[in-house]
This record gives sequence, structure tokens and C-alpha cells, in this order.
Amino acid sequence: MYGYTGFSIGSIRNSMCYIPVVTMIEGGCNKVSLESRQWQQMLSANRQPEFVNASNLKAARERVFQAQSARKACMEKISIRVHKENEEKKEILELDSDSLTEENW
Repeated sequence: MYGYTGFSIGSIRNSMCYIPVVTMIEGGCNKVSLESRQWQQMLSANRQPEFVNASNLKAARERVFQAQSARKACMEKISIRVHKENEEKKEILELDSDSLTEENW
């Protein structure tokens, strides 16, 4: 999509919206507890077996923690890159606005 760099399309309250990537990064991600009612309802609705039982719950939590840590590190790198690109764009705009003086017109 030409001209829409840095945006994604998503649904917010049943309306399709352009969402800035920076906003998505700062918002983080949704988390669902594997012990919550919502998770159990999803398993039941999709007729999926319960893979996380008492014997491997600790290992599952460790894997989830590792995945979250890796995702957080990745999101921080993306955030840094996006903020750096925004600063570069601001500098370019400032340079362009400085070059547009009355003498050039």
C-alpha cells in the first residue's frame, strides 16, 4: 500500500482501522492464562485435548516464559528501529523546511 508505511490494518470494536505499527508495539500482546475459563472454553469449542497437565505444567510455563522473553527482545529491537526511522524522517522534514525560505520562492 503506497503511502501507508508503518501502518497495519486491524479491527477495533468491529470497525476496520489503520493502526500505526508504533502503537501496536507499545500496546504489547494479549495474554491468556492456560488455566483460565476462556482458554478452557476455546479448547472445548474446538474439541482439542488438554495438553498441559500437572506433570508438564512447569515445563510449559518455562517454554512460555522463554517465548515471551524472546518476543519482548524482538519487539524492543523493532521499537528501537521504528523510533530511529521516525527521528530520521523528522530530521529530513526539518532540513526540507529549512531549505524552503522566501529567497527560494
